[in-house]
Amino acid sequence: MTSVFITLLGIGAFLKLSIAPKKATDIAIAINRQGITGNTTPIARAAGLIEWKDIVDYQIEQGRLLVVLVDPQKYADRMKNFFVRDTFMKGQKGIITISFAETDSTYEEIAKYMIHYVDHNSKVI
Repeated sequence: MTSVFITLLGIGAFLKLSIAPKKATDIAIAINRQGITGNTTPIARAAGLIEWKDIVDYQIEQGRLLVVLVDPQKYADRMKNFFVRDTFMKGQKGIITISFAETDSTYEEIAKYMIHYVDHNSKVI
């Protein structure tokens, strides 16, 4: 029982270290004129810059931003790691999840930036 707990604790610590930005000065999420860049999840990091023109819709949930894409394959082609690409296309069904739970950002701040930059054809679901 103890070994299972220690194993799960180790896996959790590994995931936390591999998902979170590497340094305190690293930008976790950038929302600007060009689009969105997330470094808080392996899929978002592998996708790189998500351009506004490629976003069909988005949803802001507790601690995460879900981005629905026009052409998920375009972003899958950027992903070098097979497991990340496979998770993105099959598990996430082409939706990029960007966590902001580990940042100082609130739901309201993320919503404010998204509304400021998003095309008015998109909507919050």
